[in-house]
Amino acid sequence: MNYIEDLAVRLHETSKSKGFWDGAHTHDRFMAKLNYVHEEVSEVTQAYKKAKGSYKITEEIADILIRTLDWYEAAKDAGIVEDSLSEVLYSKMETNQGRANLHGKVVG
Repeated sequence: MNYIEDLAVRLHETSKSKGFWDGAHTHDRFMAKLNYVHEEVSEVTQAYKKAKGSYKITEEIADILIRTLDWYEAAKDAGIVEDSLSEVLYSKMETNQGRANLHGKVVG
């Protein structure tokens, strides 16, 4: 295990203990939980747009990570995800480091 995996376990345990994963773990339930990640991204956008300040923006980014890592750990528990987030993250970082500027896309 490593820090990201340990954090995911801890966040998910807290989420479960507060009732956020009570009931059946259905496809619809997992989809709804992913929508919470989207909502948190929207909250960062609003905090930035409305100049709410550094702490509020950072707090909303933390919420994105909390929701994402909670979902990841629940998905691992349900057998939806089998891969290590840390390993995939580092692999993705290496892939991105080897890509062309702007990943070869023209941005206008």
